[in-house]
Amino acid sequence: VKKELERRIENGDNPSIAIGIYKNNTVDYFVTGYQNMEKKTLATTATIYEIGSITKTFTGLLLSKMVLENKVTLDTPLYAVFPDSLKLSDPEGRKVTFKDVATHTSGLHSFPLGYNPPDLQNPYAQLDRKKLYQYLSNWGTMKVGKKYSYSNIGVGLMGEGLAIIESTAYKTLIKNEILEPLNLNHTYFDVPASQTKNFAYGYQKANTRKLFACSLIKCGSNGYQSQYGSNQTHLERSFLGALEGGEKYIYIYILPPS
Repeated sequence: VKKELERRIENGDNPSIAIGIYKNNTVDYFVTGYQNMEKKTLATTATIYEIGSITKTFTGLLLSKMVLENKVTLDTPLYAVFPDSLKLSDPEGRKVTFKDVATHTSGLHSFPLGYNPPDLQNPYAQLDRKKLYQYLSNWGTMKVGKKYSYSNIGVGLMGEGLAIIESTAYKTLIKNEILEPLNLNHTYFDVPASQTKNFAYGYQKANTRKLFACSLIKCGSNGYQSQYGSNQTHLERSFLGALEGGEKYIYIYILPPS
């Protein structure tokens, strides 16, 4: 595995790679490459990475926990949580459930049709509850439960719906129900300024196979203000279970188990 990872770094496929292996109740880490290629700053176990849609794992874990606590069921329709004005059933009348959004079979689009984000590099940053409700009041869903179709909107509704059920903010819910119980003590919604020196810079590969640096704020969907981060001392635990809530992004800050 190490040879393959190092080959990818040498070939310019990735600026850096960090992996964690959990086996027999022990965790091993291997990190190779650079967190900043221009300055030749080596990536380490303290390097912070954006993990994008793996954020959805936390939302899914939260749903699983609340189902076990009988606070919601997989078959609970979103209509029971959200305003009646939202079109959360298909033309045949089948209602979208938490199971549908969790399994990407809700028929909802991945991104709101007709919505022009102010920042194309971070399209979800300004997509607040008001804009989402406006969209769902006009567009609605296609066939529910019939076909897999990846939907950021669906998972966003899942996280938002769970927060509404608990009468709290999604950030607060994740912190209280997921992060603190799992001892994810360095998991951040707002990464402290003191940790920005550990960010792995984003790069995009062009046809020339060169990796181009993107700014910390503007690379891909890396809108710093709209993301939350995670410093996972016990990284393996967070993946065993499973807008705000959907396409918010997590930073991982990997540390060896203490």
